[in-house]
Amino acid sequence: MQHVAIDLHNQYSQICVMNQEREVLAEAKVATTRGGLADFFRHRPPSRVVFEAGPHALWVSELLRQLGHEAVICHPRRVRLIAESRNKNDRVDAELLARLSLSDLELIKPIHQRSRTTLEQRCVLRARAALVETQKQLRTMLRGIVKPFGVTLPAGKRRAVAAAAETDLPAHAALGVRSIVTTLATVAEQIHLLDTQVEQIAAAHPAGARLQTIPGVGPVVSAAFIHAIEDPHRFAATEVAPFLGLTPSNRSSAGKKLNPKERGRPGDPYVRSLLVQSAWTLLNSRSESDIARWGRNLLDRIGPKKAAIAVARKLATLMHHLWLHEQNFLAHPAKSRQIITA
Repeated sequence: MQHVAIDLHNQYSQICVMNQEREVLAEAKVATTRGGLADFFRHRPPSRVVFEAGPHALWVSELLRQLGHEAVICHPRRVRLIAESRNKNDRVDAELLARLSLSDLELIKPIHQRSRTTLEQRCVLRARAALVETQKQLRTMLRGIVKPFGVTLPAGKRRAVAAAAETDLPAHAALGVRSIVTTLATVAEQIHLLDTQVEQIAAAHPAGARLQTIPGVGPVVSAAFIHAIEDPHRFAATEVAPFLGLTPSNRSSAGKKLNPKERGRPGDPYVRSLLVQSAWTLLNSRSESDIARWGRNLLDRIGPKKAAIAVARKLATLMHHLWLHEQNFLAHPAKSRQIITA
């Protein structure tokens, strides 16, 4: 089997073909289009093709499999040898990636490529997240615009926007406020439309309603978690939280811990933030479930921030368990087991 590596870029990609004896058989620079890659791979023997995860990974992997090749998507964090090399260009990167593919595949940590359906539905969540962040920034800007003119907007999101619209301001300042207020109304309308779509996505999935039986978990959190995990059978119970970046890093050398901030956390930061928000909702709720009481007991011991992350970690494991075993949330699972046993 031949080993092929692609250094993917937006316009052009560098390709290196290598045999089992680690001899370079061919090198090429092709357009990063379906036609450009198909022309190169169409008449080649079945090969293992390795490339880094990125925005082109879905359609490139689909194309390669259609042409009879094995597509291996490697984790960018596991090929730092390429990113940090002093002798770095597209040709060298492609050759180095090909040599890595000839070694143990575990070295480059092949990753699971999400399905097209998952990526399509994630677009709704990503658009909603962007609009919510825009909404926050506009509200903050609105307060900042009126302050120099002696106006302090009241607490509360809707009250602040209504008060800003009615405030007597100089002409140019009033124009800026009107623009922001109008934009906020449009953004709120679009967020509402996306919320409706997210509810439909969560309801259509077999695990969507089941995950929402957990206090603090709504359609957005449920759908985001489902899209992040995609297949619960891929993970053991202890692997879900590390996959989402909800566990402490383990970096040490010569018996000394290294600075964990030297490397970013793994996992989807958006899903991680949603789980932490759900944890805060659970901690501040009136729920007397075992997980809520466990989390509240941590508040004084380790502080609110660490307690929220610990609850988020437990929520991720719980959601995976309910999904995998097709169960609904039980506030007191130990008591329920005793009743069933009796």
